[in-house]
Amino acid sequence: MVQLNDRGNIKWEASKMMLPEHQAMLQAWYESEEDVEKPILSDDQVYQIERTLHKAMASGALVDIQYYEDMRIRVIDGQIRGIVMEQLEVETSDGIDYLMPSEIVDVSIG
Repeated sequence: MVQLNDRGNIKWEASKMMLPEHQAMLQAWYESEEDVEKPILSDDQVYQIERTLHKAMASGALVDIQYYEDMRIRVIDGQIRGIVMEQLEVETSDGIDYLMPSEIVDVSIG
């Protein structure tokens, strides 16, 4: 019978010697795994978003806006101040942000 000698962690030591280029490639690959396609909204969804935005602008209510940017769905919380140069002006706790209406995926008041 052949007896195998367990080398412990020594057999994995080679993985520590990765070039920075390889580490950068792996990091980019891991990040790209989280990428999402921009959702295609139906006419009904667009109408509902517009309706919610108008209601929030009229009442001055706080809104949660989900929008698409850089292959991710991001969320911004704040109050809609108006429309400036075809962009939605949203006042948040960090300041004022501008969103393109075409990038908005969902809106909820609250």
